[in-house]
Amino acid sequence: MPELIPSLSEVDDFLSKKKEIDSRMKWKNKGKAFLEWSSILIDEDGISIPTARIILTANQDEALYRFSFVLYYRGINIRRLDIDDYHRRTNPVSCPEYPGQRIIGNHLHKWNPENGAECVIPVDMPAKSKTYEEWFYYYLGLVNLVYNDVYNTPPLIKTAPRLF
Repeated sequence: MPELIPSLSEVDDFLSKKKEIDSRMKWKNKGKAFLEWSSILIDEDGISIPTARIILTANQDEALYRFSFVLYYRGINIRRLDIDDYHRRTNPVSCPEYPGQRIIGNHLHKWNPENGAECVIPVDMPAKSKTYEEWFYYYLGLVNLVYNDVYNTPPLIKTAPRLF
């Protein structure tokens, strides 16, 4: 259940501050062919931020090349980067950016008080233009996060070619 909903200025303030991921990257099976890794965050002084968490999800099927990076603050998804060249969605007409527009492919969800995390902006790079690790560090740059431990690529599997 979400905690007290933050204002947009509180979210912007939180995003502007340097934060660090506070655990070693260890992927776990999440069911339905997905892997997940999550961590709490710490501030510049090394103090845990109990209301903040990052969750990474990857589809194990290497051919699909589909994954997401999510930053939660006070129980709310404030920034989510979805990497999936074929995903289609339509923004609500009340979104501040790209109102009512259909977005195809990679996109960034930007939380706002009126629409929650329903508003997205396109990320104009093909999914396979970056490795998973490059997307990870790209996302960290978007949300002002640092990861100082060993990076581990999710253990993806090769599947048989699809016949249809």
